[in-house]
Amino acid sequence: MGRKVALIGPSTLMVSLPSRWVKEHQIKKGDELEVVEKEQSLVISNKSVVRVIEKTAVHLDNFNTSLAWYYLTAAYRSGAEEISIHFSKDVIEDATQGKTLNMFDFLKSVVDSFIGMEIVRNTNTQYFVREISSLKESEFNIMQRRIFFSITNMFDDILSASNKNDQKALQHIFEHSDTNINKFADYCIRIISKTTNLHQTLYTVIIQLEEMGDALKYIAANLTKQKATKEIVEVLLALKTVFALVEKFYYSPSKEVLMEFEEQRRFLRKKLFSLPKSSDQAVGMLVSKMANQSLSIVNAKLLQA
Repeated sequence: MGRKVALIGPSTLMVSLPSRWVKEHQIKKGDELEVVEKEQSLVISNKSVVRVIEKTAVHLDNFNTSLAWYYLTAAYRSGAEEISIHFSKDVIEDATQGKTLNMFDFLKSVVDSFIGMEIVRNTNTQYFVREISSLKESEFNIMQRRIFFSITNMFDDILSASNKNDQKALQHIFEHSDTNINKFADYCIRIISKTTNLHQTLYTVIIQLEEMGDALKYIAANLTKQKATKEIVEVLLALKTVFALVEKFYYSPSKEVLMEFEEQRRFLRKKLFSLPKSSDQAVGMLVSKMANQSLSIVNAKLLQA
């Protein structure tokens, strides 16, 4: 559709927005719109578009803690503004530890990891969790940066503990260090679910980063059972270099960084192939998985261009 350009003031040009589009997206005076240049075109989008998913319900009867965690996290990630949780018993089985937990303590620990949500009401058979702060698309980049930062810290902590053969520090990393990564990742996926302007590849990036945190956690667990060999430390240092280049390319993409990334990936593969056939192989498999996840993040960034 054609639109005439009007002159406002001495040098400002203005073009009107189609009334049908304005009504459909509820644009009003003072709203901020995103304007992106693409060669000869301008793409205008409403930055404030948020999908409204009012309520969802989760029924926990006959669930253990693992199943409950999956379903509750999925409800949170979906962007629901209210989650009603239903159960008939005041205990829940923890299959990994072979014991029962108090249902209310378990639910509180799960909801405490849901950024922006709180338990607003509960009975002996129901919990109601509600969004208490408005989600903002602009928070996505902040949270994603925090995930990169947290993974880098895990690398540093594992390498430091390994060099000192500090088993307690490695056990602490295994038990606690990826908690914030999971929390930030869940919130990022919630933002993706509720907004319309974020690139679809961002989901892949967040999932890969979350799984890299998990892999580092299990690397720490493996190293509590044996002293890190010189070869393993060298492999972890090479992997940390690869990850640093992933982050660098993600935020400042260039051909030069991409070439360096590929060179360091080849170097890492050589280090992996030279690992002795021993218990080091368990860590080697996790490192190999993380190398592939690094490549997935780089490919996702290339698709965003």
